[in-house]
Amino acid sequence: MYSNQLYFSSLTTQHIAYDVREYCTKAEFSLCRWLGGWDLFSTGTNSSSVKPAIDGDIFSTGTNSSSFKPAIDGEIFSTGTNSSSLKPAIDAGIFSTGINSSSVKPAIDGDIFSTGINSSSVKPALVGDIFSTGINSSSVKPVIDGDIFSTGINSSSVKPAIDGDIFSTGTNSSSVKPAIDGDIFSTGINSSSIKPAIDGDIFSTGINSSSVKPVIDGDINIYRHQQKLC
Repeated sequence: MYSNQLYFSSLTTQHIAYDVREYCTKAEFSLCRWLGGWDLFSTGTNSSSVKPAIDGDIFSTGTNSSSFKPAIDGEIFSTGTNSSSLKPAIDAGIFSTGINSSSVKPAIDGDIFSTGINSSSVKPALVGDIFSTGINSSSVKPVIDGDIFSTGINSSSVKPAIDGDIFSTGTNSSSVKPAIDGDIFSTGINSSSIKPAIDGDIFSTGINSSSVKPVIDGDINIYRHQQKLC
């Protein structure tokens, strides 16, 4: 069970980074690696505590996030409904765009991308692309076995999810597996089977999700400099 889960420590002024070590010393963990430099985090509807994002963060933000930085060149980012500052996307960027995003580049071959409501240019997806598609996406490939994917409202071809897939599903997704312990997942409007979230899960849940833990103060959901990812 432990080998399939990501554990993280809450980041507070008194309690920074080190309680995760008790997990990393367990024999069940087969892989540990250090992360440095960049935080990765997302915040959900019930998150009551969100730090200001700092330079170099990889981030996505939810509806009630109260503090957003201006995005700077070269960042990997996605933005939510209330995000007030978005950079123009630059060539070769990995990006996704939200409802109020005002500047989106034409996607070029080889980009990993997802597109939002106002995205005006989407390339035909190529075999092997990691992708998600938004409302105006005009070209979507058939998903093939082993793809990591999420699908939007107009996505026309979705594979049945298989054990071990990392996935999120959109409005027309017709086949979703029951989530199993240790899955990293988010689920869309028609997802019919969601496990109760347990402590340490990294997750976001959609409209019909029947069991979601309250996000607790200090969760930043994933790691800063001296923390370990296991």
